Amino acid sequence: MGRAGDEMADAGQAGASFLKAERSPSDAAAGPRALGSAFAALIGEAGRLVADPLRRLRVVVDGSGFDDAPALLRQAGVFHRALYRGPDRALIEAGPFLVDLYRDPVAVAGFADEAGEGDDLSDEALAARSDRLADRMRKALAAGDETGGGMLPEASPEPAAPAGGHAASAYFTAAAGRLDRMVAALRPTPFAVFWLGGVDFTDAALYRHLRGLNKVLIPRDAAVSGPGFSESSVDVDGPPNEAADGKAASDIPPPSAASAADVLETGQETGTEAVLFRHGDGNVLAQVLPALTPEHLSRLFGPAEGVFFAAPDYPGPSGRLLNRAARRPDLPPAKPGMLALTKAEIEAIETKRRARSADRIADYLARYAPEQAGKGKAQLRVFAAESIDDANRIGLVSEAAHGRWAYLRLMTDGQISRNLDVAAYLRQPDGKSPDEKVSLLLQSVTIGAQQLQGKS
Repeated sequence: MGRAGDEMADAGQAGASFLKAERSPSDAAAGPRALGSAFAALIGEAGRLVADPLRRLRVVVDGSGFDDAPALLRQAGVFHRALYRGPDRALIEAGPFLVDLYRDPVAVAGFADEAGEGDDLSDEALAARSDRLADRMRKALAAGDETGGGMLPEASPEPAAPAGGHAASAYFTAAAGRLDRMVAALRPTPFAVFWLGGVDFTDAALYRHLRGLNKVLIPRDAAVSGPGFSESSVDVDGPPNEAADGKAASDIPPPSAASAADVLETGQETGTEAVLFRHGDGNVLAQVLPALTPEHLSRLFGPAEGVFFAAPDYPGPSGRLLNRAARRPDLPPAKPGMLALTKAEIEAIETKRRARSADRIADYLARYAPEQAGKGKAQLRVFAAESIDDANRIGLVSEAAHGRWAYLRLMTDGQISRNLDVAAYLRQPDGKSPDEKVSLLLQSVTIGAQQLQGKS
């Protein structure tokens, strides 16, 4: 096969690789081994803290990282409840769940008598009953019962840790066992964020706090992309004027001027909009935390002393994938109301995200199209950043689509960006998004390369 055929075959191989990257090129950049190492360090730290009588550890699991997070948590036998509410069950199940490692799941009255199978303790019967109870919970929630038919109580009594002796040892040993079961069910993932506090750091306090963080305010004219923030009309947030410590609005002196949340509630024009904040995704927190002002950091921490998580997409300067953030003693008190990010904070978040995305796409191009890349690392990164700008201009959204567009620009020496037929195809209103159309373009290149390779 001639050189042109070799290049087309290479193009087809690289194109197929990009087509398989459904979420982003980050999986190839970070790699399962790096994530596994970071997750092992994360769980090692969690195991030490969950057994400490002077500390309390809480976990948020982001359902968007799993096919069925509620089922995994049920199988692990850990107490958990959804942090989203509303009629959209798919959104709620893909949202965050708060896990309490210090108590067992709620026992539901009548479980043993379910369908007259109280004496049948086979794995199959227990699994079937578990599925029926999960269906009952979903139906109850959809009907407006916020306790999910008793399975997710709003204010179920939280057991106090025994003062000492054998009972205390058994209490913390049981918590460590629940952590182990949860870890085995979830496997290495960035979609688990650990929140840390003292003995008064309760599940109820963090639940109230996180319900108030499910949505944040951003400037309407801010350019936001990536998975960290998204629009939604679902009631996923708590009381809009709840303070970081969980106090009701009536317990807080009113601010001297109307807060952004107050104005939003009254319908006045503020120049802001409320968006979902994926605080259960370690990669999102790794972007957001460094950008926040001290006051907003205080609002994010709420009743917690700190958070730690694995962030394979955003390693630190030394390449460390385990991220920690602790509340500094000099942080100012948080103001009541929704967390309202400034335009400067959004720009800092976007700069970090775009820089890391350009790094990942450049690494991916160098890995799967080395002959065509043929540039120094710095030049390839500049090319990737230019491709991202070009991709945004034509309406591409996902990082996977940005990567595919960068590949097509590389294969055509940038000509595809100036091709009028391609531009018309991407603009054509045919029910397909620009992301889908770029995937189809790359598919055609891949198929053509494979056909050429077969003829040689």
